[in-house]
Amino acid sequence: MEADGRVFPVTDSSQTIIDALTTEAQRMGITIRLSTGIKELNPVGDKFELLTEKGVFRADRVIVAAGGFPKKEGYAFLGSFKHKISSPIPSLFTFNTPKEPIRELMGLSVSDGLVKLEGTKLNYRGPVLITHWGISGPAVLKLSAFGADWLHGENYQAKALINWNASLGEIDYLENLTIYAKNHPNRKVQSHSLFDIPSRLWVHCCERAGIDSNTLFGNISKKSINRLIQHLFCYNLEVSGKTTFKEEFVTAGGIDLGEVNPDTMQSLYHPYLYFAGEILNLDGITGGFNFQAAWTTGFIAGQTCKSTIYDQ
Repeated sequence: MEADGRVFPVTDSSQTIIDALTTEAQRMGITIRLSTGIKELNPVGDKFELLTEKGVFRADRVIVAAGGFPKKEGYAFLGSFKHKISSPIPSLFTFNTPKEPIRELMGLSVSDGLVKLEGTKLNYRGPVLITHWGISGPAVLKLSAFGADWLHGENYQAKALINWNASLGEIDYLENLTIYAKNHPNRKVQSHSLFDIPSRLWVHCCERAGIDSNTLFGNISKKSINRLIQHLFCYNLEVSGKTTFKEEFVTAGGIDLGEVNPDTMQSLYHPYLYFAGEILNLDGITGGFNFQAAWTTGFIAGQTCKSTIYDQ
């Protein structure tokens, strides 16, 4: 478990989770039919008929745990039930900054940054990673989840503002820089990184502020100090597009939650139809929360489904 509540397998591999689920399915004698896509799911009285690529199946109970779909058409097989579908949009993605020179610092990270989306109240604090395509890390991924709707509406064209040390405000930077310059006037600015800023990032911010490698703290102008502070406290990045983050990419949108009983995960349109996981309009931030949502809703659906069979 991470300090911010995120949970990962000790192996740091998603295969561990896959193996746990398949092993339990085998232990319980559950039949898994592979390559059997469902084209239609239709009610037949209080039962169901499933039209698949490999024939027709009939069932007394159906739990739909098909995951999210990138397009609304993916939910077409549920058309007979007239459920409202919230249009699917991406969530948990990194930011592309193709025109920004900061990409030259790929692999560099800060442990406590603050990323904001200009023109909104959306922001998130946490680790920030610079990549060869832009910025990533928990702060960016979580911000993308909370800002999924807004970013989609902006076609993923936005301005990100970064404070490279979230524990410091603009005044804190100014006061500390002023004091350091007074106490160490003969030290070169680029050679002495402050505020727990990685040295390469510090040099980059100095260069963006017009402070060359020979400038001493004692000779730095107020104008240069103010420019440097802006790059430390409010670094401006033009975001143009998004990139999926490995397997953690999820979809916001899906079956409207108002049409599902949260106590049983039953459809309000059919008593023996249940939903679980990402097919619902339910998504969370990175760190195991989407897995937990899938397992919790799946457990509730399974328990309810079992009770309707054995309690009869």
